[in-house]
Amino acid sequence: MPEPTSDGDALEMAIITAAITVLAGAIVLTALWCVVPHHVVLQLRGVEREWREVAAIWSREGTRG
Repeated sequence: MPEPTSDGDALEMAIITAAITVLAGAIVLTALWCVVPHHVVLQLRGVEREWREVAAIWSREGTRG
């Protein structure tokens, strides 16, 4: 039977686990920070393109509503 984990070893494992968790969270947040704005720009470009198509139709036919 293995001997129980000492207080120092338990503290060391807790610190390492916390550091890995914080690092993983930072990596995920950084990835989102890079990807989300790019995705939003692509969406806005699509909306702008669709709006130009609709605006051309509406300007020929008059405003609907």
